[in-house]
Amino acid sequence: MIIFILAAIILVLGGVYYFISRLLRKINEAQRKLVQLATIDDLTQLFNRRYFFERFNQEMERAKRYQRPLSCLILDIDHFKHVNDTYGHLSGDQVLIDIAQILRNNCRQSDLAGRYGGEELIILLPETDSPGAMMIAERIREMIEQHQTVDDRGEIIRVTVSMGVVSLTGPELEKMDKNERIVQYADDALLQAKKDGRNRIEIYQTSME
Repeated sequence: MIIFILAAIILVLGGVYYFISRLLRKINEAQRKLVQLATIDDLTQLFNRRYFFERFNQEMERAKRYQRPLSCLILDIDHFKHVNDTYGHLSGDQVLIDIAQILRNNCRQSDLAGRYGGEELIILLPETDSPGAMMIAERIREMIEQHQTVDDRGEIIRVTVSMGVVSLTGPELEKMDKNERIVQYADDALLQAKKDGRNRIEIYQTSME
């Protein structure tokens, strides 16, 4: 009789353990999804703007503290409106998804890649000086230029991007109170790249002020 009672208790405890394990898995999955919704851009799967700039502030303070270089890169898809007008917005979305994947494939674990807005993407490169930032930017530019996006109708779409880069040393960062100034420098360089013919990279120079 005791054996049957023990067996029944074990069976009940096993069922309770299984139920609790499933419940915990569901809770963990729900928490993971909530974190993803709060930090990840739904289309590109890059960091969303809010979370990107939270991390930007942290990296900026760290670079100041340890007097390390920091670089920022903004890229914009050339003539993206023409892509949407010609192939449709769903195809334009696929172009963005493909470019975001190229960014992820070419970013180091310490780098941050995010969606800045619309067809503009942004990358923060900690511990990276000007030559290093330009090397990464050029590699990404070339890979995007060579890439072919195939939409759901089999249409082949090719695009190029223009990029603006800014690189600051530790002492230069000490003069910065907000990351918006750094982003503005990269944006100024991006504007110059567009003025100079697109599908190119410009690095911020003080003459752009």
